[in-house]
Amino acid sequence: MFRRLFYLCALFLLPLRLLADGSSGDVLLSPDYTSYNKKFGGSSDTYDRDGWYATGTVYARQTGAAPAKSSAGTLCYDFPNGAESISSLSISCGTASSSNVSKSLALDVVLVKASSDTEETVFSETISFSTTSTSENVTISGTFDTPIEATGLRLSNSGDKLFEIASVSWSSAVPKLEVDWYVPTSLRIGATAAVTVNAITGGSGEYVSGTLSYNDDTTTFDPSGGGAELSLTAPTSSQELTVTLTVTDSYGTTATFTKTCNIVAALAPSNLTASDIDCNSLTLSWKMPMGATPSHYVVTASQSPEVVTLERTLQPTWSVTENGDFQTSKPIDLTQWSNGFKITSLLLEVADNVATELSISTDGGETWKTVPFLASQFLCGGFSTGNQSLLLRFTAASVPGKLTLYLTLSRTLETEIIANDGQALSVFLDDLPTAATLDFTVTARYADGSSALSSVLTVEMSPLPPFTAVSINTRYKRFMLTWPETELELTGEANVYADLATEHNTPSGLYLTRVYFTKGGNRYTSKAIALTNLSKKTIALDGTYTLKAIKSDTGSTRTWDFSVTDNEGNATYPYTLASGEDLIIAHASYTPKDLRADVVTTNKLILNFTDAWELSLYKGDTLQNALTPQVNAVVRLAEDSLTDTEVTAIESDTCVDALYDTWATLEASTLLGTLSVNESGQVPYSSLFTITDQTRKIWGEAYTKRADAISQPLTFTLWEAASNPGLRFRLR
Repeated sequence: MFRRLFYLCALFLLPLRLLADGSSGDVLLSPDYTSYNKKFGGSSDTYDRDGWYATGTVYARQTGAAPAKSSAGTLCYDFPNGAESISSLSISCGTASSSNVSKSLALDVVLVKASSDTEETVFSETISFSTTSTSENVTISGTFDTPIEATGLRLSNSGDKLFEIASVSWSSAVPKLEVDWYVPTSLRIGATAAVTVNAITGGSGEYVSGTLSYNDDTTTFDPSGGGAELSLTAPTSSQELTVTLTVTDSYGTTATFTKTCNIVAALAPSNLTASDIDCNSLTLSWKMPMGATPSHYVVTASQSPEVVTLERTLQPTWSVTENGDFQTSKPIDLTQWSNGFKITSLLLEVADNVATELSISTDGGETWKTVPFLASQFLCGGFSTGNQSLLLRFTAASVPGKLTLYLTLSRTLETEIIANDGQALSVFLDDLPTAATLDFTVTARYADGSSALSSVLTVEMSPLPPFTAVSINTRYKRFMLTWPETELELTGEANVYADLATEHNTPSGLYLTRVYFTKGGNRYTSKAIALTNLSKKTIALDGTYTLKAIKSDTGSTRTWDFSVTDNEGNATYPYTLASGEDLIIAHASYTPKDLRADVVTTNKLILNFTDAWELSLYKGDTLQNALTPQVNAVVRLAEDSLTDTEVTAIESDTCVDALYDTWATLEASTLLGTLSVNESGQVPYSSLFTITDQTRKIWGEAYTKRADAISQPLTFTLWEAASNPGLRFRLR
């Protein structure tokens, strides 16, 4: 779209910064020509037209070039540098003849783009205007919403009145002048840092001057190379410093840019990263503050919460000294609980208050310190030692009883690092708390006593390596664990559990527990049901049982009677079902002979039964089942319901499969004990448990340990019971 703005004898202001890339000047005027009939660019035209030419008839007049009426002539100009991105046009027109003043005039403006032997019109518009006097021109000007790429300009008169074109100018869109430059975001008081002008783009493409200024300081530089290396010296007080950069191009356009630099007393390290992370070591790296070199750094690792109190029970062995005191036979190693952290205090609680005085030694017995006694507790305040081992010596009438140790840990570690001249630093940290989640910070400390703390980097340390394999020797009642390959000093333990059978908690009674179907197409045919006696006493089945099916979508009901019979198919009353025993009631044609003792039959085949029916078992009008029947599931028989001969016969039968499957469920696993793993990985377990009738499985989990960290478990089975006799009845 061409936005036209009309002004009389005036230039227009453009809405964006444009440069006049071309102008006809006065080359369209012919001051010496008094005749109105001389042709513009013709053989008798003696003026230098500076690239302007005419096609058809264009008159050369004192007031300008006049294209003939009715588009009979065109004033033309081809841009000398090829295609230009035209953003605006300005055309000055007048009427030398008084008869054409105030008349409607029509100027055709066309932009073309030439390629090889063709010329394409890329913009065309007819602009209507009029003049008010022969002595004053009208300037027709406007801008394009989107600059148009063109190689030439064509102007003609499509009206029926003559007018003269006195001058033409056009403008091209100039890219915005941009600067890519760097200023440190923070700088220490009085420090000097580099300010880098990386690249200057846009504008005219030629840059003639530049300045860098902050506060009252201004530095000029030469931007002609498209960049510059400058410097900034921080003021002597903390402040938010505004840094200003200006660049001027060859068109005279000046662009101004600003950045902010925070001037502080001390600068913190940045870009904390962790690499080569192990379960207790890593490499921590950071970037030094720009423009400042600290005297040293303090690296801090902490675990949340930063202060923690642990309770541990002690069962040391004792020896008697010459004075009759009781002393621990060997030092108590506290590192197993401190996990690399610093112990700030110890509180020792003695059962039965038998002790009257306690002394401790942290150097293997070389020196001893008497500890104050406070209401059955001895406070070992200010405790701190490198080896974190402890000897106890009690003055007491008898061997001290149960000892409870309360350790207060400061879970923060600090390491000092001397600064170097580089911008990046790194340090390898080992003996960190094992497999912990740690927060790392780095503090930069300066010679003048100031300091600054970095942001926090949270790191998940790698887990401990677990045991890699287990082999079990059931003959000698022991198992062998394979230690992981690691340089860490690890301990190990194994927890052994028992899964025990327990009685079901279903209310007593006779239940319909299974329904068996065969399927043909989309229809199901019931072949058998199973009744289970969940009471504690024998139930007499002394009548006919009815299976009732109610269709869920229609409510229609079907019933089938199941009569208790003997092996010959004769009705027998009563038929008894012992506690926990199952009774399968099946159609006669699907009942193997070997199951006659446990299976009764119906003479009615149940047809067209679908799983959309709700099943219930009745004896007379009394509902028998309270459990949801399970379709095609396991029917469990009492353990002694089948002899070995019958089981063998069933296993070979083509209609049924036998397997062992107990009715009992398993309760939650019970911990039998915890076993230590020695250096060879061998663990005896013979004395840990005995097998009972309720035992279903003995299994274990083995862990590697370091301080309070443990690995992922390696799970293994030590013993598992064979399946109890039962029957899965499958009709084929």
